[in-house]
Amino acid sequence: MPLTAEWDGTNWLPVVTSQTPPVQTGFEMVYDAARDNIVLFGANFVSGKISITNNGETIDSGGAGIVAAKLGAAVDPDTGLPLTESITIQNIGGRVEADGVGIAVTALDPNLGNPVVNNVRIVNDEDANGVAGFITGSGDITLLAPTIGVLTDGGLTVINDNGSTMENSLGVDGVLMGVVAGQSVDISNDNGSFMTGAVGIASASGSVEFDNTRDSTWNFNNTSLIAASENVTVTNDRGSQITVGTNGTLALVAGANALITNDRGSDMTFLGDSDNVMVAVEDATISNDRGASMSFIGDNLNVMVAGDDASIDNTRGGSMNF
Repeated sequence: MPLTAEWDGTNWLPVVTSQTPPVQTGFEMVYDAARDNIVLFGANFVSGKISITNNGETIDSGGAGIVAAKLGAAVDPDTGLPLTESITIQNIGGRVEADGVGIAVTALDPNLGNPVVNNVRIVNDEDANGVAGFITGSGDITLLAPTIGVLTDGGLTVINDNGSTMENSLGVDGVLMGVVAGQSVDISNDNGSFMTGAVGIASASGSVEFDNTRDSTWNFNNTSLIAASENVTVTNDRGSQITVGTNGTLALVAGANALITNDRGSDMTFLGDSDNVMVAVEDATISNDRGASMSFIGDNLNVMVAGDDASIDNTRGGSMNF
């Protein structure tokens, strides 16, 4: 049974705490004198894969919160088979609070000719008691210090679910994500969850999908640039909200198709001098459908540049205001 004890100068005395961390392997524990608290970090390293799970604990750091780095082939050293994911980070009902980058991941194989790439998965979710996950970091307005920073030669999946929060400590003025991926990127903000801050996402050989669904919210006040060699898709669906603040820009750059879908009672608002820019080698499309609302409030620009077709579809009770 895990035991928490306190040193009184002579003996270790058992104490009752509000949280009891699970059994850990590969952990580090330090005393943070500035905050007068104990910081516990747990990690498991299994068969060439890095797996980090924070179950209901608080990681409170004056620097980076969770750091994971894998430099090598994305294969199981025991079987030689490719790994589905090289790095998995889960924050389940816990809090990651960092003055630097909240989560920093590097997953690269120095052998550039290796066809097997390192895929990364980050999950921020509620625990069995319904306590939502919370991740905050940075306090910087540049892509050099986002709340979540990922550099990988493979793909990336980020899931923020069940009322959980991912934010920059500067709020809408900060940078939430800085991502450079070799393959496709999937971002999901789902089921009443919150994302706050701009993003910079690039996929060198794949697509990027950013889904804000089921009463979820994404707000930012700077430039969010999402670029991919193939398709770029931003979906705001099922009563969700995306707000581009004053002087902000939502910019999509696609080697194939660029698509913004605002659907089923959702709201997308561009405030002040904020802009929407879409550049696509093939088609650029805005779809506002089924009672959704898209509003440009102020001196806004809506720029669509397409190698083939550029279209705006407002259908089935959708509302667009310019």
